Amino acid sequence: MPTEYKRKGSVCRGEWLEQQAIEAVQEGRVDVREAVRSFGVPYTTLPRRLRSGNHRKLPLGPLSTLGQENEVKLVNHIKKLQKFGFSPSRTTVRSMAFELAQKLNLPHKFNIERRMAGYPWLESFLRRNKDLAVRKSEARIYNVRR
Repeated sequence: MPTEYKRKGSVCRGEWLEQQAIEAVQEGRVDVREAVRSFGVPYTTLPRRLRSGNHRKLPLGPLSTLGQENEVKLVNHIKKLQKFGFSPSRTTVRSMAFELAQKLNLPHKFNIERRMAGYPWLESFLRRNKDLAVRKSEARIYNVRR
């Protein structure tokens, strides 16, 4: 299971009104120092966002191995299989992710010997796509004649 980072400080990420502060500075209503004080944005964050032009907050941690666009393709393929009654198992999803990464020549850290993505990748993938219903492997009991 992938580890989840728990922030130790009292300030949660994104409690400040960063977008409103950026708009106020760009419109000339306030200067940077005043925007920092009134909107509660950290002083280093606001000037950096204004200089770079990047106003989006990205998620913490590493990005997905497949990338967002390819993950959407994988999710759509799994949903199509489910629509026809073939819900893939967790092992199958891991194999599909490996094959997709290999086919697209994406750099990955998947297991090449077993030809499948790792279990932590699967857990993160399912956490990002909560609408997927991937079945777990079931223990099968066979009727054996004695």
